[in-house]
Amino acid sequence: MRLIVLPGLDGTGVLSAPLCDQLAGSLDVEAIRYPHDLVSYEDAARWLKPRLPTSDYGIVAESFSGPLAVMLAKERPAGLKALVLVASFARSPRPVPPFFAAILYLLPIRSVLLIWLSRWLLVGKWGKRSFPQDFASVIRPLPRRTLAGRLREVLRVNVVETLQDVAVPGLLVAASADALVPTRRAEDFRAAGWNVVTVEGPHFLNLTRPHEVADAIKAFLAASQ
Repeated sequence: MRLIVLPGLDGTGVLSAPLCDQLAGSLDVEAIRYPHDLVSYEDAARWLKPRLPTSDYGIVAESFSGPLAVMLAKERPAGLKALVLVASFARSPRPVPPFFAAILYLLPIRSVLLIWLSRWLLVGKWGKRSFPQDFASVIRPLPRRTLAGRLREVLRVNVVETLQDVAVPGLLVAASADALVPTRRAEDFRAAGWNVVTVEGPHFLNLTRPHEVADAIKAFLAASQ
């Protein structure tokens, strides 16, 4: 089966490259890269729909792209056979006051201090020592407005009711030590009849635990056929 891999907040797909490498041995994998100016889920859906295959395929969506994949699946596009979300959510991971979305535009998102702190939030003990520098190189080219805008989308999104409208088999691969998405968010998926598998690791599972995530995806696809 062909797999379309949707990226996280950075939109580059670079952080999912290790997972794509693991899957590419037995599956036809295509990693999607979002344009720098693509911010809202609605705009992303309009941009992505004409780029989806017409033959049989599955979607693997990391973090930020999870709600987008659910929105797309609700429309039952031709050829879609399976949906996998990794370290993702159906509604805002954290209950943050609405005004915080505006503050995001003022935060030093690409500051050295914040990037170093991101090590503990995103990769924890599973990350390489070079992660802060590697992560900085990924997000540095992205416009500040794009990063902040995508964060705002995450705080506003809620596709919980849409989960039950997904007609294809669905899997959530949750991270056991996710510092951004609480484990309780997996209950939204279980309540909608989705499969849920927990992999030991941090929020950036595709980067730090690609072998384990790939095994979970392959087992799910085999059982869904």
